[in-house]
Parts: sequence; C-alpha cells; structure tokens
Amino acid sequence: MMKTMHQSKTKEKQTMAERANTLRAGVLGANDGILTVVGVLFSVAAATTNQFTIFIAGLSDLLACAFSMASGEYASVSSQKDTEKAVVAAESRLLETDLAGEKQAVTDYYVARGVTAETAGKIADQLLHEDALGTVIRVKYGLKKDHYMNRGTPRLRPWCLRRRVAFSPCLP
Repeated sequence: MMKTMHQSKTKEKQTMAERANTLRAGVLGANDGILTVVGVLFSVAAATTNQFTIFIAGLSDLLACAFSMASGEYASVSSQKDTEKAVVAAESRLLETDLAGEKQAVTDYYVARGVTAETAGKIADQLLHEDALGTVIRVKYGLKKDHYMNRGTPRLRPWCLRRRVAFSPCLP
C-alpha cells in the first residue's frame, strides 16, 4: 500500500478587521444587489410585459452592479493596503532615526494598559530587540508585519452573494 503525503496549506488566520471588512462588503453587496435589481425590474416591467425583456434587463443590471461593486471594493482595499505599506515604511525610517522615541511609544502603550513604567520599559526593550518593526506597528497601529489587507476576498464575496440574492427577483 502506497502512502501519500499531504501537504497542509496553512491558511493565515484573518484579523478581526479583515473579517469585519469581508462581512461588510458581503452585506452591502447583497443589499445593493436586491435593491438595484428590483428597481430595474419594476421600471422595465412598467414599460413592457415581455418576460424575456424583463429577464435580460435584470440580468444586465445584476452584472453591471456586481462588476461596479467589485471594482469599488478593489480600489478601496488597494488604497488601504497601500496606506498600511506606507505606515510600515515610515515606521521603519523612524526606527532608524528615532529609536528612543519609538521605545517611548511602546513603553507608553504598556503603561496605558496598567503596567508599571519600569516593567513597561523592560518589555519595550525586549520586544524591540526581538522584532522592532513588528512591535512598533502592532502597538501604534494594530497591524501585523507583512500581513496586509487581501485584495481578493472582499471583492469576490459580494459578487457571489449578490449573484445568489439579487438574481432571485429575475426568476419567473
């Protein structure tokens, strides 16, 4: 008997912000799809009773809205990703030019959470020694190093959800 080796693809866990963004995009996509398709169907049905014409109008609107939302989501997520990368680059430069200021920001972060100033300073020293950039962007911005918003997920889910939900008014 031959053994097969399975390589498990480790899917990186999404952050809460990424999951919320995906959910937001899906809900807005479904809502937008229902309202626009029904609006077009009512308008076309008021002008004609030909079922094929009504169906084609609904299908055309469905596709136009889906592509519009997908491109809007892509632009939105792309700008967020670009902003996150710019923040990381700026913090990287600050670490080179103002390490003491960055250490103070990390120390202040832990002091604000109830850690004594002495202990917070030791925590900051250790974390900055281990991963300075990762520590600073996590503490100051809630970002993970090399973990940026995914351009694919938010635009695909609204497309799929819109297709399922919004297509139902087109059915006879």
